[in-house]
Amino acid sequence: MISTSNLSRRTFIKLALATTAALFMDSLIFEPHLSLSMERVKLNLGGQHSIRLALVADTHFTSDYLPPTVEQAVKAIERSKADLVIVAGDLVSSREGWSATRRFLSQLRSISPVIVVWGNHDHWHLNDLQAKARELRSLDITILTNENTRFDGLRVVGVDDPYTGHSDLSKAISGLKEGPRILIAHSPQIIGEAKGIFELVVSGHTHGGQVRIPLLGPPFVLLPKRYRKYVSGLYRVEGTWLYVNRGLGTSFLPIRFNCPPELTIIDVT
Repeated sequence: MISTSNLSRRTFIKLALATTAALFMDSLIFEPHLSLSMERVKLNLGGQHSIRLALVADTHFTSDYLPPTVEQAVKAIERSKADLVIVAGDLVSSREGWSATRRFLSQLRSISPVIVVWGNHDHWHLNDLQAKARELRSLDITILTNENTRFDGLRVVGVDDPYTGHSDLSKAISGLKEGPRILIAHSPQIIGEAKGIFELVVSGHTHGGQVRIPLLGPPFVLLPKRYRKYVSGLYRVEGTWLYVNRGLGTSFLPIRFNCPPELTIIDVT
């Protein structure tokens, strides 16, 4: 005769194994590679008319392979009819990912104008970023390294990676004229310098923590301590809007939990 306690124990073990398997599948396969969250934001920056921005970051390509989430993002950007695509750094996690980067950015450029800034992994893994920038410009892709440009009434500034100390905001805003100002920076830590100067700052770098424990949040965020509160989403910092995108890829550990890859559509006026 089988006791009730034995049945309960077996049921508990089966449930525990099933839960473990489900978490394994979600964090190693489904969330990082197959899911994509589209976030929408509307902001009034004092412009003359509406402009739709598509923001992506942190693709972290390691080979010529374009993951399903990246392909989903390209299709979603095309459907969104974005006026401008912003790519906020960390394109690669190895030099072998450069060919995928070119393909990805070329696909985006076939949809809309594209502006790119470098991230810390781009500095760590790519040789001669000046040559890579020339390659992108030959594809009609704008790369901003401590520079500014104008897009349809917006003043768009792009700094090189703040996390590795390559940003130069003073140089980037040199000659900047009046009008709504948007800053693109890979790491949100640039807000320490940019608050009060720009109407909007967009960034990536954090991956949203990659792993978000319910009720506790991410156990680790790769930022200086004073900026770790800027993990993902929209913040208001002394008159400046800051948006932190969770990114499309992963780094260090190839997992995501409760933190799916993100494409952000930002409508600004």
